[in-house]
Amino acid sequence: MVTKRKQQKKVVKTPILALKKAAVKKLAAAKTSVALDQWERDYLGRKGAIREVFQSLKELPEAKRKAVAQEANAVRTELVALFEKAQKKHGVGIAEKRALKTHTIDVTLPGVSTPVGHIHLVSRMIERVTDIFSSMGFDIVEGPDIESPYYNFDALNVPADHPSRDLWDTFWMQEAGEIGRAGRIANQNDSRRLLRTHTSPGQVRYMETHKPPFRMVVPGRTYRFENADRTHGFEFHQIEGMMVGPNISAANFKGILTVFFNTLFCDIQSAQGSKTNVTSEQIKVRLRPSFFPFTEPSFEVFMWFQGRWLEVMGAGMVHPEVYKHAGYSAGEIAKIQGFAFGGGIERLIMIKHQIPDMRLLYVGDLRVIRQFS
Repeated sequence: MVTKRKQQKKVVKTPILALKKAAVKKLAAAKTSVALDQWERDYLGRKGAIREVFQSLKELPEAKRKAVAQEANAVRTELVALFEKAQKKHGVGIAEKRALKTHTIDVTLPGVSTPVGHIHLVSRMIERVTDIFSSMGFDIVEGPDIESPYYNFDALNVPADHPSRDLWDTFWMQEAGEIGRAGRIANQNDSRRLLRTHTSPGQVRYMETHKPPFRMVVPGRTYRFENADRTHGFEFHQIEGMMVGPNISAANFKGILTVFFNTLFCDIQSAQGSKTNVTSEQIKVRLRPSFFPFTEPSFEVFMWFQGRWLEVMGAGMVHPEVYKHAGYSAGEIAKIQGFAFGGGIERLIMIKHQIPDMRLLYVGDLRVIRQFS
């Protein structure tokens, strides 16, 4: 009778497995950081046992080389994990140990101060201006930098053939292979786009969704195609405002501006660096007749400041045509009136801080910027 014997699988111990067994045994015996460092050099270092195994792969037959390499990789991964566990167990991790070797701190050296930034003067002025108007009940409104000709011109009573369009040298967006110029087309369906020349379009956009009485201001960046000099720039900031309701007059406007200027310019530094306490008797407001297509009557605003009259903004009573473009009915227009105004943020900064050239605000010279930290 012939019986089949059950074949037992023979476990072959390769040199790599023997190496692993010896390494694990020595790692278990290493209890100090010195012993762990020595173990790392013996097995995982540049001249360690695992490195020697990989270097000897080139001497093996090609059919056997891949299997040995896979086995060596698996052993190395396992040994690295065991070594990290041992390092943490004895109080020093790999990352911490390497950091201690490469980064030393001399506590006797003086500390190095980290410079702290601050808000730019233009941003600070916008915040201050909007805070003052907000305290007087004005809504703070934002509008898009890229506008349509309708909101930038037509809705503000500036028709296509009106000569006042020459007051604005406009940056037009290129579209359909043509760069338009002011005065070409004037209707709500005009698909061209431009960089807004003033923040006044925000007034019409606001009135389309709000009914009087209201008061609002629109701060923001504006653009005009003109040469830059000490008082002009192709990119600058404006603050535009409007107050509409029953019986709103220019007297209300003058009173609000008087409060605004005295709040903004009180306790300023003069050019000589001495403190100047500005009182309500020192800052006064004067209106001079002028022309703007979206206001009637229109006037320029002057402020009496440090012994002279300074032109600070344009203003006027809102033209009835602007109300019509905002969607107000004839009956609503008959019951309301209001004023609108607009001025340059950089102009206010130059007056308050005695800066002779607005371009200094944008050159990025830290010697200028740090003076207002």
